[in-house]
Amino acid sequence: MLILTAAVTLFAARPAAAQDDGGADLQTWVDYASLYWLSHQWRYTGDYGIRGLVSTGEWTRVYVRPDVAWHLLNWLTLTGGVGGFYTFQDDDQLEVRPFVGALAIWPRLGRWRFDHYLRLEWRNVWTYDSTTTLDSDLRLRLRVRVHTPSFGSGINGLPFYGAASFEVFSKEGAIVEQFASRTRTTLVLGHLIDQRWRLELHATLQSSRSNVEQSFEPEDFILRLRIRHHIN
Repeated sequence: MLILTAAVTLFAARPAAAQDDGGADLQTWVDYASLYWLSHQWRYTGDYGIRGLVSTGEWTRVYVRPDVAWHLLNWLTLTGGVGGFYTFQDDDQLEVRPFVGALAIWPRLGRWRFDHYLRLEWRNVWTYDSTTTLDSDLRLRLRVRVHTPSFGSGINGLPFYGAASFEVFSKEGAIVEQFASRTRTTLVLGHLIDQRWRLELHATLQSSRSNVEQSFEPEDFILRLRIRHHIN
């Protein structure tokens, strides 16, 4: 209940200007994340989703993002993968995004857990208008997150869990985007359905803009339904 109340507060706290500048105030994201353990140290994660289908008139994005993770130490995991994103808008865009990252889990305070994820992305964006153009750039992003202890009970008597995170993105270089983010603040309410399935609702306040001339403001509110599937 606390997380849901905070999510509503995030939405209500948007600046009034964000409601009047024509930007996409509300976005809906839906995705499916599968996890498959290849060995006791290696795992595969597949991330597939659609963004903006029912919440914005400006664009809709579909994506796939497979990656492989190496659990090097009990507190350190290295990741690598590639994302493919296609955005349907006035000038459609295809983005291919290889990346590498490192996840450090620290500290652990009783049943509370903190993690820090640093990721470097090589972004390659093809824009299709009267001609096809390609822009490439590197982007660094850092996310700090805290996980709550499990609480309550729901389906099958299994518990809920929560998380909160803050993420920052490096400044843009060659790629000048219309809808782009600089910071994201997210609250998560999750529910364990059974040993293999989890449902999560993410509420995110994102710093972005509705055209390339505007400055970045905390104007976008994202509701994200995330379905997690542990295959083995």
